[in-house]
Amino acid sequence: MLLCQSADDGAAPRTADYYRRLLFTPGNGGLADWWHDISYVNFNNAGSEVHGWYRMSQTTEQLQGLDRSDKTNACIEAARSAPSGALTVPPGAIRYTVTSPGIDAFGWNGGAFMAFDFEVGLAVHEGGHGIGLNHTFSNNPDYRNVDWAAIGEHDDPWDAMSWANSYVATTPFGAAPAALVAPHLDRMGWLPRSRIAVHAANGASEAIYTLAATNHPEASGALLVRVPVKREQGVIMLRVSVDGAPVTVHMDALSGNVVDPNNPARRIATAGIGRLPAMVLVPQLRVPRSRLSKPDRMREAAAPAPAAAPALEK
Repeated sequence: MLLCQSADDGAAPRTADYYRRLLFTPGNGGLADWWHDISYVNFNNAGSEVHGWYRMSQTTEQLQGLDRSDKTNACIEAARSAPSGALTVPPGAIRYTVTSPGIDAFGWNGGAFMAFDFEVGLAVHEGGHGIGLNHTFSNNPDYRNVDWAAIGEHDDPWDAMSWANSYVATTPFGAAPAALVAPHLDRMGWLPRSRIAVHAANGASEAIYTLAATNHPEASGALLVRVPVKREQGVIMLRVSVDGAPVTVHMDALSGNVVDPNNPARRIATAGIGRLPAMVLVPQLRVPRSRLSKPDRMREAAAPAPAAAPALEK
């Protein structure tokens, strides 16, 4: 992690040790604990380092006028040329860039850029981009979180990658997402293979599956069911139990969405954008609603993230 201040910023707002505890120290209720638990103990950021504060040559106004690649490189250059404690970022390192004052918030495959006062939730979300995760979507044609967003973007309140519209839980370092949905867990290889069921793998065209909530893996049953389909199959009917009530749902073989036919805007599950479009992933993920809230907020800056990761050097 690089901590950088603009040329006209005042005293450093927080110490480097604060960010070590927030992000990388287990047992503090911060990012390290969140990823440890949500990844089934597969994610470990131990050994990560915090460096700074470094003073950038640009004023706050000048930094705000830069594109996102140049904002990132301004901090990298400040660290490289610092009169003391200079650091050259190792090639290929996943890096978090934090600025004071706050200038922007975005992530890309390889890093995250955040303001000094970020919470666990933003670090999870932008850091999720840093390890290759994308936003989650719904098929609700009426949902649009912010003008620059796509239709349905950020409309999965159970997922950290919909942080702009997510249920949240409280931590010592601010709000955190409720969870990471099963398609993301599956993509990262964090779900035990023995807990993933593949429909019709044994040749049976019909089957009944009992799923365990992904945040309660001690319960019996699969954590995820894959239902391979062909695009030309159109709409397929499934009988599922949602929150204890039986529901007949429709699965669109083209989009992978599973919806309640009586309420098409209610998405039960999705294969997700950019993930196995001819296969639906049916996750069951629930945490006690009494522990969650869903504030009306937008956690990312009102501009799309760059299509490509910023280069370490120009």
